Amino acid sequence: MITTFFKNKAVWLASVCVGLVALCFKCVQHYGIRSHTCDLVFSDQAIWNFVNGNGLYVSLFNVQTFGDHFYPYFFLLVPFYWIKATPLWIFLALALCFAFTAYPIFASIHKRFGLKWMWASALFLVAYYPFRAGFVQDFHGELLLMPILSWVLYFISEERYRPALYTSLVMLCAKESAIVFIFPITLYCFFKSDHKRLSLGILSASVLATVFIMGVFMPFFHTVNTYSHWDKYSELGKTPQDIVWTMLSHPQVFLSKIFSLRSFESMVGMMLPFAFLSMFSPLILLGSGLFLQNFLTDSSILMSRINDHCMLPFVPILFFAFIDRVHFLKQVDLVKFCKRKQVLKRVAVVCVGLNVLVFVFTEARLFVDVSARISAMETIARIIPAHAYVSASDHILPHFHYYDRISNEHGYQHADYVVLEGLNQYYPHDMDAGTYIKKEWNTGSKWRALKALIMGEDRPRRKEDPYVQLFNSVKNGNHFQLVFEQGNLFLFKKKNYPQ
Repeated sequence: MITTFFKNKAVWLASVCVGLVALCFKCVQHYGIRSHTCDLVFSDQAIWNFVNGNGLYVSLFNVQTFGDHFYPYFFLLVPFYWIKATPLWIFLALALCFAFTAYPIFASIHKRFGLKWMWASALFLVAYYPFRAGFVQDFHGELLLMPILSWVLYFISEERYRPALYTSLVMLCAKESAIVFIFPITLYCFFKSDHKRLSLGILSASVLATVFIMGVFMPFFHTVNTYSHWDKYSELGKTPQDIVWTMLSHPQVFLSKIFSLRSFESMVGMMLPFAFLSMFSPLILLGSGLFLQNFLTDSSILMSRINDHCMLPFVPILFFAFIDRVHFLKQVDLVKFCKRKQVLKRVAVVCVGLNVLVFVFTEARLFVDVSARISAMETIARIIPAHAYVSASDHILPHFHYYDRISNEHGYQHADYVVLEGLNQYYPHDMDAGTYIKKEWNTGSKWRALKALIMGEDRPRRKEDPYVQLFNSVKNGNHFQLVFEQGNLFLFKKKNYPQ
């Protein structure tokens, strides 16, 4: 298999290209001051603290990483943080995850449909928004589950069930909820292959490992000695037993969540680019556990959005189910295959076009003023001493994860330095966004209207917004003085802080 990997240069090249695009997106997002500390801190600062002898500790939230999620793969990055502490190692690992997700997909398409289809699928994969949205995610367990699952699906599609089963075991090291994949995989292999004892053995071992991880290991690191994510299913119950009992005794509650509008919208959004062909392959059943996990959550939880990291493992499932179905049509009904092929071409063109619009109006802003923002951040980092207490807004704080004392902007009263983003530069503070865009468009200032749409409202601007009030309090108050301003970044220092 390794020899085949290196011989298949076209597939290897396409996979590397996907990884490089992902790396580009993530680096531009982070160094352009648009990453988010709430998730990045759980990997970046935790690994840095481990290197410094403090365990996988996150000082910003005063928690151990294992109390929140089971991410033992963080230890693989520890040697690199010993060389130099930088989140770039994490970004490289993320790029590898996307490249190793793409390789089995491209290899399968290349084998069944040829080189032309393989390169078309590479373009389609990058243009596919649920996949591309992961380029700017942080190192969640789903991003590691995605390539592992892609290889499991590849082995299953090649009817190599033994390596598929053994590979599925690796998922246990990616996240505590890996059982939602291992369970359908082992059942599928049980009925489709002769490895029945191996399937049952791996399923049993996985269930025992999951019970230990979620029932013993993770509660040990949590402040209240419990698994912290059962509350996402509070509409069904407070404990696993309550959740199961509600599903059995009140099936209408269970069914109302499964067949809800949000589940319909998400699945249509993900399957439409495949012309819904993925639905007709038995491989789609391997996503049943993830479907239940994401759509049984409370209505306020956003795990089912197509751009959420929790949906990323669906991507290889949908691709391999699509490949399986199209290949089946090609073998049994060539006429129907040719007709579907024409439909697929039209659907692909429409979906790629829509994704270009999505990029322009939701992602292009990542690439605006990047060099200027990098320069401003480097200047700010030189001004603030390493022992200072730093308070910063969500996009800026990831650049101070290696300081001993940090807080988000709400802890600014106790900080020595406060770093904030300015208010929205593209919309007036006294006018509704829609009203402003219509006004500019109708008066002939179409470029200003388009620019406002492209840059979006990702920064607060309304006077009643808590962040706007906080920014004005720091800027106009008596406790801090402005010491540096460039572009949309502001650095304030406490007035009585020594020089």
